[in-house]
Amino acid sequence: MSMRTFFFDVCRLLISPQGRWPRLLAQHTPSAALTRHYLTPFMVCYAICLITGGLLFTPHEQSSTGLVVAHTVAEIAAVYCTLLLAAFIADKVSPNFDLDSDFNRTYALLVYAWTPVFITCALIGLFPFMSAFKIICIYMVYLLWTAMPHLPALPVERRLSYTVTLALLSWILHAMLYILFTKITRTFI
Repeated sequence: MSMRTFFFDVCRLLISPQGRWPRLLAQHTPSAALTRHYLTPFMVCYAICLITGGLLFTPHEQSSTGLVVAHTVAEIAAVYCTLLLAAFIADKVSPNFDLDSDFNRTYALLVYAWTPVFITCALIGLFPFMSAFKIICIYMVYLLWTAMPHLPALPVERRLSYTVTLALLSWILHAMLYILFTKITRTFI
């Protein structure tokens, strides 16, 4: 996938998610390929933004290179693990929502829905003083909601609960994993 195609796919998903979800979910992209071609470019950009913003805009007593790198490693590891673990757990509970177990579909759903989170966090990583823009991350819930009609086995009355389950599961896991990875990486400094 070229960077131009990647950029336009991201823009289309953010601007017109109802029109993008059928194509994205019909691709049946394996999780490894989705990670490599979609998630990793975001994570590389995010890491660069975190390191640059941490070194440029953090007070000198808090911005040692080791602390900035440790924070970056913890955040990137937390995101990767969050998406994998959230997809695994959501896939295991999907029969409770009358859905067939399909890890790749669940993983794709979460990765694509996290797109505004990746973009917002990269922006805030580069410019830490713009942290008020974290509210944009809530757009992830809307993206999940617009995907629900494209899961044919999901009953209409369970769409809201499945959306909330995926959003809360991924946010709670991310918070827990970030704390864990931060503690682990700080022991090496």
